[in-house]
Amino acid sequence: MSLPIDIAKETAERLLSGRMQNLALQADARHILQSVNEHEENYSKFDIQLTEKATHIAYTLIACGCSIVEKSESIDDTEIGLSYLERAGKILYDTYKDNALAEDEKNHCLLIAGMSLYAAKQFSRAFIAISNVDVDFNVGQIVVCFIKKDFTSLIKKTNEVFFSSPPHSEERDLRLIGDWVIAHEIARCFMIASDYIFSGNDSAFGEIDKLLKKLQDIAIGDSRTLYWLTIRLLRIFFASFENSSLWNVLPPRLPSSNLTKSYIRLLGSFRSPVIELWPSQTDSLDMALGNNRGAVINLRTSGGKTRVAELAILQSLMTDPFSKILYLAPFRSLAFEVEHSLNKTFAPLGFSVTHLYGNATVGLSDFDFVQESNIIIATPEKAKALIRGGSGIEDDIKLIVIDEGHLLGADERLLRNEMFFIHLMEYASRKDMRVVLLSAVLPNADELADWIAKDTAMVAKSDWKPSLERRGLLLWNGNSVRLEWVGEDAPFNPNFVQKKPLGFSNRRKEFPNDKKEAVAATAVRMAESGTVMIFSARANSVEGLAKATLLALGNSPADFAWEKTEWDVFESICIECMGDNHTVLKAARKGIICHNNRLPSLLRIAIERLMRSKSPLIIIASTTLGQGVNIAFQQL
Repeated sequence: MSLPIDIAKETAERLLSGRMQNLALQADARHILQSVNEHEENYSKFDIQLTEKATHIAYTLIACGCSIVEKSESIDDTEIGLSYLERAGKILYDTYKDNALAEDEKNHCLLIAGMSLYAAKQFSRAFIAISNVDVDFNVGQIVVCFIKKDFTSLIKKTNEVFFSSPPHSEERDLRLIGDWVIAHEIARCFMIASDYIFSGNDSAFGEIDKLLKKLQDIAIGDSRTLYWLTIRLLRIFFASFENSSLWNVLPPRLPSSNLTKSYIRLLGSFRSPVIELWPSQTDSLDMALGNNRGAVINLRTSGGKTRVAELAILQSLMTDPFSKILYLAPFRSLAFEVEHSLNKTFAPLGFSVTHLYGNATVGLSDFDFVQESNIIIATPEKAKALIRGGSGIEDDIKLIVIDEGHLLGADERLLRNEMFFIHLMEYASRKDMRVVLLSAVLPNADELADWIAKDTAMVAKSDWKPSLERRGLLLWNGNSVRLEWVGEDAPFNPNFVQKKPLGFSNRRKEFPNDKKEAVAATAVRMAESGTVMIFSARANSVEGLAKATLLALGNSPADFAWEKTEWDVFESICIECMGDNHTVLKAARKGIICHNNRLPSLLRIAIERLMRSKSPLIIIASTTLGQGVNIAFQQL
């Protein structure tokens, strides 16, 4: 039964204020401590029934959110309802993700958390919530496979359930038969959704919603609370998927062509399938693909800028298959990554991608590559040399993409680039080129939009982000590390790392003995819950931090299980460049990556490819790894 919208809103707001809000904050604070394996005696004084009370708040929020979405007649009300589902999913995630004392309820509650987050279009956070869920009922297993985008397992499981035989009638167990019917029809829904991913059949979701509505009535009539809640969430879950799916978002915005279908099917077949767009990406498309001179795509870090640029490139090539795209990347490391990403997408569609290597000079081979390629990736210096060298590239360009567009300033290289961009804008104005500028950090996005598009309104800006951020302070007092987390409840780890004898080697000093070693020891402990990055403002500090981190790993740590092919390439290049006894190689063997601008370019490229093949334990880097290169890590 749905609550009236006004009552649902009032109830939800009460749950998110005062004492109830404090309980949710306590759940968040406790989860912080649990996620870094803090000893329970160091916890703050949490409510003795925190798990039970936080769970009750979350499920009530789900009821409110579902009610608002079900009865909504406006986009604003729908967004409010989805925001309550997001809050509920987070509360359940905080309450159960690392809670060793709630194993009986943990898997089911995390499944509901994942479904709530997915329904709220928080697709990445939904994946994290259900990443280790192990449910023992068919419907739950099917949902987990879908959120993980494990379509091989999804097809296997839905077929198993759909083609299973109903319970024998002589058993006369109506609940058992009812369970089979519900699981059978939900499996049918996911089979329809799986077909939609590759066919784009626009009648799919109408059929799914009819089936789920009938199942919801059955669940209510038979008092099947678990199934009723699951089905209720599934109706919103599928509605959010439909609204965000590539088949729904892209065809109205791209030229009518079989290429659009091929592109959507290609993304769905990736090893990590892409079947929907994030809200930040969808909100940016009208600017990026619109009938304008260009736009500024100002999305947060990891907000999906590259995919938006990819779609702008696709639109341009669909409009004029013989045109060329110039993609400007300020650094060679970023250019390598962009080349890998775009080649993966456009090569199967019949378009060639070229990254022009080298410095600000051009040769005959560069001219040949330009003539043969649809998409040219280059640093500003290389692109300037191409244009001034008489390649004729400027006559064929229809779209210019400027990545990391905030890199304009007083630095000599940035000034030279800015002068080149001014000339490019003149070319663009005269030759009907579009310009799309990408950046996560722009204080003056409207001014740049006026510069490249002659319109301050041509800014696609979104504060949406695919993951949550948490900030804290690492305080070293000479004997121990204290972590103070920023937040309304301000949790802290009073003795996260304590000085003690190292336990091996001939070293007499206790460990950690200084701030550098304290940082290393903290990173090693945090790495138990995911990849950690140690950022050093000074490149010459990276090696020292790596040595301290090797000590923090303990006596004879096991070698890290890298992908063999990428490791062999890295190892051979590292030995050739640095020798077989260098700290960079020793650290990498144990899963610790060092990256700075003092390393040879060839070695840096090998390091970046190694990290993309598998996430390391710890990354120690200077500013060079913050220049647009996408590397996954959980803690910094």
